[in-house]
Amino acid sequence: MNDNYLKTSINGQYAYVRLAILGKLEKIGAIIFDCDGVLIDIRRSYNHTIVKTVDYFLNTLIGINLPSDDILNKTIYLYKRSGGFNNDWDIVYSILLTISPMLPKVFQKKFIELINSKEFTGRTLHNRFHYIKTAFEDMKPFTLNIKWSKIINNLNVYAEKADTMGINSIDKEFIIKPESENLSIYVAMKCFLCYPGNVKKSLLSRVFDEIFYEPNLFQKQHKVRPKYYIGKGLVEMEKKIITLKTLTDLSKIIGAHNFGIVSGRDFLSASHTLGKILNEYKEEALFFLQDYDADTFEKFKKPSPLLLLKSAHGLNPFKYAIYVGDSIEDILMVEKANEIDPRFISLGLYSTSDFKEEFILHLLEMKTDIILPSVNDIPNLLSMIKEEKK
Repeated sequence: MNDNYLKTSINGQYAYVRLAILGKLEKIGAIIFDCDGVLIDIRRSYNHTIVKTVDYFLNTLIGINLPSDDILNKTIYLYKRSGGFNNDWDIVYSILLTISPMLPKVFQKKFIELINSKEFTGRTLHNRFHYIKTAFEDMKPFTLNIKWSKIINNLNVYAEKADTMGINSIDKEFIIKPESENLSIYVAMKCFLCYPGNVKKSLLSRVFDEIFYEPNLFQKQHKVRPKYYIGKGLVEMEKKIITLKTLTDLSKIIGAHNFGIVSGRDFLSASHTLGKILNEYKEEALFFLQDYDADTFEKFKKPSPLLLLKSAHGLNPFKYAIYVGDSIEDILMVEKANEIDPRFISLGLYSTSDFKEEFILHLLEMKTDIILPSVNDIPNLLSMIKEEKK
């Protein structure tokens, strides 16, 4: 499988370059970046927000907490590896749906009864939540007759089935078997979470974003005050990966500051973490998907190539452009973009993955053009390739 790659080492870690694109690397005139996992380390922000949101709902409904912050690491990785879960809301949704049939039967029976009642359906989203929460106060905590290891194994089985269809690939696991006893709890949980939907329509999205943003940032982003979580936002746990030196070195190699960003997150939180370094990118080539309305979001979300093509249009003319990502959706997006405009080179990063060796193999299977540890290794690689060509 690796015969088609030049394998080398950068800072003691493996790097791969597909032999077929070596000649193109001398003609790189632009670089477009994903944000999460590329410019920003999100392992203690977005990834932990997934865990904290699942934990929040489990505690609210049945009075138990996840035993550790890293217990869902493999599940999250499997969903992101599928190519259909670039949106973290989708991952929370899928975890809660698949875990619901494993919750105590006495809870399931009562929960379904409450969701189907007129008292629930006649209330606003916020009042529905408090109605359900209050109804279970005297019944908590429930006793789970199943070990967490078995629950996580079951979650991972479902996550393995996920594909580029995203949440539809999880939904079908329940819908295709309407006679299953799991269907009723699935429908009830779906109704309770009101997902998919944005923070003004979905309880899931609302809780997730309140945990991620600090209160002032949440209000600034969504124009509403937080109701479910008042505390330090996990956005504060983010770390900037990209350095100013990397962008300066890259501009010397490609001849200009010809940089863009295509990201699934929002501009406000990205600028909160990246700060002035965003000034190094061309404003016309910055696209943050979370800032779009719901319909546009669905149209443009990865692996759709539309935002990548828009970003490229906002840059100076170039012969070839690299897109730097850290997910399977990123690689698929480049493939789709090349069907329209064959000037894009895919570059996958693995340093922030909790399953590096497995992810590298997956990137190789996807025929990713370049595989590197970190975004800060790109100047070294391009300089090394240039030197070897002389």
